[in-house]
Amino acid sequence: MKIDATFVPLIGGVGQIGIEIHPNQIVLDLARAFSGRYKLLHAPAVISDLTIKKNMEMEKSLSEVMEYVHRTTVAVVGIGAPTEKSTMLATGYFDEEKGKKIRDLHLVGDICLQLYDINGNYSLFSENKTVFGMELEDLQKIRRVVGVAGGTHKVDAIIGAIQGKYINVLVTNYSNAKKINEFV
Repeated sequence: MKIDATFVPLIGGVGQIGIEIHPNQIVLDLARAFSGRYKLLHAPAVISDLTIKKNMEMEKSLSEVMEYVHRTTVAVVGIGAPTEKSTMLATGYFDEEKGKKIRDLHLVGDICLQLYDINGNYSLFSENKTVFGMELEDLQKIRRVVGVAGGTHKVDAIIGAIQGKYINVLVTNYSNAKKINEFV
């Protein structure tokens, strides 16, 4: 099926993990599957120094892609939960000290590597500002955001994503849907 669309990653690359979950690779796969166009974001997902991040945002090749990111009308995002087995922790961006902070702040989920609590509040975790790409407050402005999450360990993460209005469509398993329906 061919569609007239340009696919873009919402965040930079996520470290030295499997290529099949790298944002640029996902964009390439989708663009090929739908015979669409694509723009790749050749930047790390997390930048430790905010000054470097600001300078990178002004870099022409990156700012051109970010213009597409900010014009996104439909987004598909994974909903993660900060557990020991999560992709977010597997990337190595968060050490044990940050893991303790995540637990102490009762953060339950992440979208685009930005953490939030059960109420969808993302401002508690200052490290969210180090992510290169779409910020959660900008995600709220997108017309259609499809959140994808499976596994009962992600129920609180899904509830937080709904409470924060980061998603307005959910793809999940039946047991999660039942638990979420009991909550809302």
